[in-house]
Amino acid sequence: MKKEEKLLPSLLNKFKKDLPKSQQTLIHTLCVIISGIMIKETVNLNKIKNQIGTITDKPQTKANSHYRRLTRFFNNPFCRYVLWKWILHLVIKEVIGQLDKRKLSPYLLLDGTCWEFGKTSFHFLTLSIVYEKISLPIFFINLAKKGISNQAERKRFLQMANKLYPLQGMILLADREYVGRDWFRELIQGLGLNFIIRLSQSDYKADLQEQGISYASMCKRARKGKIIDQSFTLGDHDLRMVITKHGQSDELIILLTNLNYKKSRILSLYRIRWQIECLFKCLKTNGFNLEDLSFKDPAKVRLLISIVIACYVLSVREGLAACKLNPYKLTSKKRYESVFRKGYSLLCIHSQKVVLLLQWLFLNVGITTKPKPT
Repeated sequence: MKKEEKLLPSLLNKFKKDLPKSQQTLIHTLCVIISGIMIKETVNLNKIKNQIGTITDKPQTKANSHYRRLTRFFNNPFCRYVLWKWILHLVIKEVIGQLDKRKLSPYLLLDGTCWEFGKTSFHFLTLSIVYEKISLPIFFINLAKKGISNQAERKRFLQMANKLYPLQGMILLADREYVGRDWFRELIQGLGLNFIIRLSQSDYKADLQEQGISYASMCKRARKGKIIDQSFTLGDHDLRMVITKHGQSDELIILLTNLNYKKSRILSLYRIRWQIECLFKCLKTNGFNLEDLSFKDPAKVRLLISIVIACYVLSVREGLAACKLNPYKLTSKKRYESVFRKGYSLLCIHSQKVVLLLQWLFLNVGITTKPKPT
C-alpha cells in the first residue's frame, strides 16, 4: 500500500467527532472536486473526470466511474442543502477571519455577472469585501434570469448576507443598475449602510428640478472639468450627487452618496468598485472558467459556486502569504503577476493528490468545523 493510501484514512478520521462515516466520504469527494477544478481550470465535470484517477491514485478506474462519483456528490441532499453553507462559513470565518483586521477595508462591492448555457440563464449577484485591493466574495445568489436585479431581490439578498457577515457601518460601492428609492431606504434605515452608487444621466433629474436645482447647469460645468457637488432630498433622506467628466470624453460620472466626505474622495473611493470586475475575471476566463457550468438544478449550481469561491479565496490567501501582503509582486521577467494567479500556482502544488490537499487544509484552514444543520 502506498504511503498516501495509508495516510488518507487517518486524515478522514479527524472528522469522526463531527461527521458520520458517510459524510466523511463526501468531504473526501469535495477535496477531490477542488483538486480537479484547480488542476483542470474548469468547473465542467466531464473535463474534470479524466484527472480524478491521478488525484486519487486510482489510474486503473475508468473515467466514467469517476464521473458517476462526482454526479452522486452533487445529487446528495447533505451536499446540496448543508455543505454549501459550511463551505461559505469556512471561507468567511476561517480564511477571511485569519486576515489582518487592520488591512480589511470597510468597503463592500456589489455587482452581478450573467451568461447563458444553452437555454439556461445564469445571473450571479455577488457581494464582496475588499482586502489589500483584492475583492473577496462573501455571499452570492443565482437569480437565474436575464437582465438586472430588481429592488426586492437586492433587499432580500443583503438581508441574507447580513446574517452571515455583519454589514452595518460599511460602505457599499455599486454601478448604475443598483438604484431605487426603496433600495436606498433599505440601505440606510434597514441595514445601516453608507453607499456610493453610480447613476445614469436621467436618474433623479426630476427630483433636482423640483427642488430648484438646475441639472443641465450642473452637467455643463462638469463637462468643463469641474467636480460638481450638490446636496438634495430624495424621499426621507438627504443625499449628495457628485458629477465630473470621465477622462477626455464628454461622458459624465454621476455618483449618489449619503457620505459627507470631500467630493474628490468620493470619486476616488468609487474606483475601488472595479475590483469586483477583476474578481469575475478570475472566476471566469482567468481562473475557473465558470461559464463551463452546465448544471440546471439551482441547488447543484449553488453548491458548485460555493466550491469555486472557496478555491478563489484559498488561492488569494496563498498569494498574499507569498507576496507578503503586497497587492502585486514583480516577477523575474519584470511583469506583474496577480496575487490570485500566484496563489493559484502554489495551491495547485497541493492539489496534485487529494491526500496532499487534505493535509494542507488541516494545517492552514482548520476544516474540522462542523457543518450547520439546515
